[in-house]
Amino acid sequence: MEPVVQHVWGWLIALYLFLGGMGGATMIVAHYFYASKREKSLAAPGALASLIMVVLGALFLILDLEKPEKFYLAVIKFQTSSWVFRGTMILSGFILFGALYAAGLLPWFQWVPWAKSEKAMDALGLIASAFGLLVTTYTGILLGVLKAVPFWHSPALPALFVASGLATGIASMGIINALQGLRRPVEERMRFVGYCTTLSKWAAIVVGAEMFILALYYYVNMFGPAESSSAVSMMLFGELRRSFLAYLDFVLLGAALLSMLYHVRKADLIAGRDQSVVKSCILPLGGAILIIIGGLLLRRTILEAGVMTQFAP
Repeated sequence: MEPVVQHVWGWLIALYLFLGGMGGATMIVAHYFYASKREKSLAAPGALASLIMVVLGALFLILDLEKPEKFYLAVIKFQTSSWVFRGTMILSGFILFGALYAAGLLPWFQWVPWAKSEKAMDALGLIASAFGLLVTTYTGILLGVLKAVPFWHSPALPALFVASGLATGIASMGIINALQGLRRPVEERMRFVGYCTTLSKWAAIVVGAEMFILALYYYVNMFGPAESSSAVSMMLFGELRRSFLAYLDFVLLGAALLSMLYHVRKADLIAGRDQSVVKSCILPLGGAILIIIGGLLLRRTILEAGVMTQFAP
């Protein structure tokens, strides 16, 4: 039989999966800079950007519903065994604690009581980061619980989306770091050059993990049900080949660029050569943007490869 591909979930769901994964991971990295460095100049815009990403992603998810105006029913019905209900709770928790955390970091809301307490901010940031990890993971679980599409119904898919989400989240923080560094006085810029080096290293490592999980995911599906192997064949040799190769090209080229610049920066430090934000952070912007575009392509391609189970009459 000819494979039957789902066409219900398209770009709106792809954008939700992408923005949810990147947004949740961005919160984790933003909180790292506050908790370990007390670097509000990165944590504040990072937390705000993270919140915006997840809210936009949730809006795309609602718009994809058959009746978007009734999205609140997912909460009112209170079906704790439903992953739709659980996902709604995860998104709500992230938006709530993410907003409280971002407010405490942003200069316009320093009047809120918790903004002056580092312990309170650490606690809020930790809770927001935990919800961020849950949001990133849920983007894979949302597809993984659908048994009608065997290619998605795999424990490796949430792991793949977490790795991809972390890569795009680190990349988004790399962009924020470069922009913030350029705004700072010359005497403060070297600090951001160091952050750029660290973020470049992290992104390259996470992309390596992502490629390993992707290979494992494809290997398992290749020898799984007929629908799963058909989906893999579509992505590797069929009509989705160009999209899949574009994803690989963007992500691997971006990671290679960041890795190369990390080693160049390290060599310059050993040699005692001066570094500027422009040289150390603007160039990696290209790598970060490529990784982010690749993250979107991955989710869209996996949705398009959703070969459904067919039952014999």
